[in-house]
Amino acid sequence: MSFAFHRPLNDVCYVEIPVSGTTSNVYVVGPPGDALLVDCGGAQTADEAIATLVQNGHKPGGIRAILITHGHADHYGGAAAMAAWSGAPVWASPATAVNIEDHWGDYADVGGT
Repeated sequence: MSFAFHRPLNDVCYVEIPVSGTTSNVYVVGPPGDALLVDCGGAQTADEAIATLVQNGHKPGGIRAILITHGHADHYGGAAAMAAWSGAPVWASPATAVNIEDHWGDYADVGGT
């Protein structure tokens, strides 16, 4: 099974992942063979998102990096699976990385006191 794949522009597309009455998206910027993934869905949907990417011409060696925009599980949860599949590094801002590591906010207050 795979998710819906949309291509609003030639080198900009996205995988649409249904999540509790809304959607989460994995954006692909760039052509197959030299693309950047932006966000990667949740851990439980990673395999299906990867299958959708493959069905639409994206191959492991063609992903340059994975960029995580912020620390919500439906944006970063699939990062480990996507990185293992693609061999690409995962990029995130320091604030996002801290939020991913400590999503309950117990030991860090980024930008706070």
